[in-house]
Order: sequence, then structure tokens, then C-alpha cells
Amino acid sequence: MQLAVIKFSSDECGICHKMSFYDRSVVEELGLNFIDVKMQDIETYRKYRRILLSQYPDKSKMGWPTYIVCDSPE
Repeated sequence: MQLAVIKFSSDECGICHKMSFYDRSVVEELGLNFIDVKMQDIETYRKYRRILLSQYPDKSKMGWPTYIVCDSPE
């Protein structure tokens, strides 16, 4: 089992873009997998959508970016 940090973000979010390199570096330094999901990337979003909706069923309280730590995200 490998823990992963999934980052859900938007191409329109400036903070999300600025933090991308830092996010990946820190997560990988901790020995975890980093998965960057841009909401505009339909294929990748569909792959991880069930994980996002399990925590934010209607996405109304979701902020940008949103990070979810999970095991076996596949």
C-alpha cells in the first residue's frame, strides 16, 4: 500500500499554479506519491472523481487547492 497526496486544482487558480512545484517536492520528500488533478483535465479528473466526491459530495465547501491523502488511489 502506498500513500498518495491528491491535489485537486484548477488552471484558473493562481495560487494552485504557484504552489505546484513546492507541493510535489514536499510530498515526494516525505516518500509519498503526488497526483496533480486539474479539474480541466477531464480524463484525469474522471479517474479520481470518486475520491473527491467521497469527501466533498457537492463540492460546495471545497477550496482551491484541495488536498486529499489516501492509500491506494488507483
